[in-house]
Amino acid sequence: MARKRRSNGYTAFKVEGGILPPEFLLTIAAQEAPKQYDVDYGLSKSLVLKEELARYWRIGNDLYSNYSERATRNDLDKHRVGVDEWLVELLGTILGYDDLTATNPVTFNNRIFNLSHRACDESVPLLLVTDEYDLEKSETRFGDEGRRQSPHGLMQEYLNAEDRSLWGIVVNGNKLRLLRNNPSLTRPAFLEANLKQIFEEELYSDFAILWLAAHASRLKSPDDSPYSCILETWRTEAHETGERALENLREGVTEALRQIGSGFLQHQDNSDLRTVLEDGRLSTERFFQQLLRLVYRLIFLFAAEERNLLHSPESTTKQRDVYRSGYSLARLRDRAIRRRHYDSHQDLWQGL
Repeated sequence: MARKRRSNGYTAFKVEGGILPPEFLLTIAAQEAPKQYDVDYGLSKSLVLKEELARYWRIGNDLYSNYSERATRNDLDKHRVGVDEWLVELLGTILGYDDLTATNPVTFNNRIFNLSHRACDESVPLLLVTDEYDLEKSETRFGDEGRRQSPHGLMQEYLNAEDRSLWGIVVNGNKLRLLRNNPSLTRPAFLEANLKQIFEEELYSDFAILWLAAHASRLKSPDDSPYSCILETWRTEAHETGERALENLREGVTEALRQIGSGFLQHQDNSDLRTVLEDGRLSTERFFQQLLRLVYRLIFLFAAEERNLLHSPESTTKQRDVYRSGYSLARLRDRAIRRRHYDSHQDLWQGL
């Protein structure tokens, strides 16, 4: 059975909340985002990023294989196996956090935050724990004065309180999360890589996007401001691009309303529509609302089709092809572009 892939094209890597638009991952994967040349990732001129990614993939597989074999042994110290030998090596050797150092719990605003490490000139806090701790499950060891707290909640509260740290990492051996300062504690926002799934199912593309998006070079700031790091630059650009796209969408919706509304009024079989508008039984406002509902339904379906969200994971290629060639909005759009398809038949509207 085929592996179920997420809407962003990845199986074991996801974007939660508004930290980055999921579509921007494709830009990162294609190395088309700012600061994605080989040298921007700290590579010397003689090294090629694509080749280095493949090398780090092999190293990561070796590290995970050694970790998974030793993690279940009762005669070994879990912290040493799960943190020192696996996570520290993963972050330091593979993801480039070469200044990763252990730290003592941090006291801030009369609160104790049980962080475990710091990196990137101490601007990036990290919480590295073993796989016995769920990132979402509250434990007393992560809280303050007997208060229960989850590893994710601990990191999020610290980032929200400490102005000098904008991004942080929490990882339990199986999952790695990259968090940002987020005022909303009820709507989490983070990037997450399922390390266990990546290495056990050999998901190279998911590993590659993790490396490209969470490498230490993305979080190191050229100055003392955490807002100058590359990841923050990406976030700003992605949101500005989204705002421009939204403005273009407004213009497109306006034009669609004009075109579709005019089409309905001009069609030879719509004399009843013209009559009820003329005598006031259908107000122009009500007609506008119906057109607006139609246009946004079309936008919704276009987006669902483009992201391949209309079919169940079990649907066959033949079934998808039948929909695409006979029923999809994409087919309707392609026919509308070519005037040779224009006629007075109603079957396409009825099918829609």
